[in-house]
Amino acid sequence: MTFEDCQSRYLNVGWYRRGDNPDEVSPGKSRPVLGRKGIGKFAGFGIAEILQIDTISKMTGERTIFKLNVKELRGKHYISVDESAIAADYFDPDDDRKKEHGTIITLQSLKLSRRPSPSQFAKSMARRFLLHQGQADFVIKVNGDPLPAGFDLAGVQFVFPRDYLPNEAPEADLSIGDEGWGLEKIGDRSIKWRFMFHRETIDEEELRGISVFAKGKLAQAPFSST
Repeated sequence: MTFEDCQSRYLNVGWYRRGDNPDEVSPGKSRPVLGRKGIGKFAGFGIAEILQIDTISKMTGERTIFKLNVKELRGKHYISVDESAIAADYFDPDDDRKKEHGTIITLQSLKLSRRPSPSQFAKSMARRFLLHQGQADFVIKVNGDPLPAGFDLAGVQFVFPRDYLPNEAPEADLSIGDEGWGLEKIGDRSIKWRFMFHRETIDEEELRGISVFAKGKLAQAPFSST
């Protein structure tokens, strides 16, 4: 991000990125733009008191570093509409720095009562970003190590639509691809879907039930009827 992006977009609470265009894609990689409420960027406050943002613009090479402290933002009042200044370190545009572009968000003063093991955390992250391998130039690492690959089919008993019996398959324009994914045409659009049933209960309670992924991201946290 440029300094102006930080000022007018990232720090603009409730900024609606997609506007009136639900099919908008990002520049460069043409990824579908997600989000609606403009508050997901503050999710880190759920487990940390401080967020540090360190960002370098691909367009200009300028670098901006600043911290958000939830206690300072709230001040003496839980809700406030008053504007407040946030200190930032700013480095002028630099063509050589453009190749280092990107944004690093560091969570500090964590409020976790129990720290998960790196391996268990990696599995949880991999389930949440189930389709990450299908996203171009998109990599998630835990302590520098890539997420486990192919683990999501381990322990799976049934995969639909792959495992439908001949008389069970729905009457639809449906084809089945790799790893049991179904590609179904609905009108002039297509959706890719798959339901997996594990033999044993999933270890992480928060991942049990049915998850909904949209555009390569977890769109609905797991839910169940029990």
